[in-house]
Amino acid sequence: MNDTLDSLFKTLPQNWRQCRLKSVANIRYGLGQSPSQLASGVAMVRATDVDARTIRTENLLRVDPDELPLDRNPYLKAGEIIVVRSGAYTGDSAIVPPALEGAVAGYDMVATVTRALPQFVAYGLLSKYVLEDQLRLLTLRAAQPHLNAEELGSIVLAIPASRQEQKRIAAYLDASCAAIDAAVAAKQRQIETLEVLLKTTIASAVTQGLSRTVTRRDSGVNWFGQVPKHWGREHLKRFAARIQTGAHHLQSYELL
Repeated sequence: MNDTLDSLFKTLPQNWRQCRLKSVANIRYGLGQSPSQLASGVAMVRATDVDARTIRTENLLRVDPDELPLDRNPYLKAGEIIVVRSGAYTGDSAIVPPALEGAVAGYDMVATVTRALPQFVAYGLLSKYVLEDQLRLLTLRAAQPHLNAEELGSIVLAIPASRQEQKRIAAYLDASCAAIDAAVAAKQRQIETLEVLLKTTIASAVTQGLSRTVTRRDSGVNWFGQVPKHWGREHLKRFAARIQTGAHHLQSYELL
């Protein structure tokens, strides 16, 4: 165990314990081969659908249930945790919500927590001391980021001995993360509105000028409408000292 983890675990509350994931969960692999796609088939969760505690459903593939290897226990249960096995997002994870019970795991790993609260363990897997200080370090040993079940099972978690305390912490994180998600969504809507305003402001200034009282005339371009009367039309090449290869077609563009 590295010095960072040693320092962290020395500061744990007295009633917390350190344990490896494999001591509180069973780990299995998802599908080994890709079944045929079937529009009316079973939803399949892939690595690209897992996004930091969330399973995005907009691009889920659907596969033929008759081709699923039942010996691999492919069907997911609510509360199980999908962990990305390889690629750029190796180690990312998300808990399976009730709405996705009965879906199948793609090519990643599934942790079935049996000796702790699954929601608490799911948050633990996303924490810095697990994701960055353990899982990401394990993936650096190969040219292509990759995790296997043994490596995943070996990571160390800090867990309160009391199941009730695990529930309280998970509930607090559910509420806090929901509030943060809502704030991020609101900020994103503000950004999108400002981006539209920016484009509109630029377009108005370069096509209509700054004065709204100046006399106008038809621009002579069907889609352009009217422009200030004293404005003219010129090709871009008159104003550009140099137009490099790859943009030579811009020479014919007209400016008003």
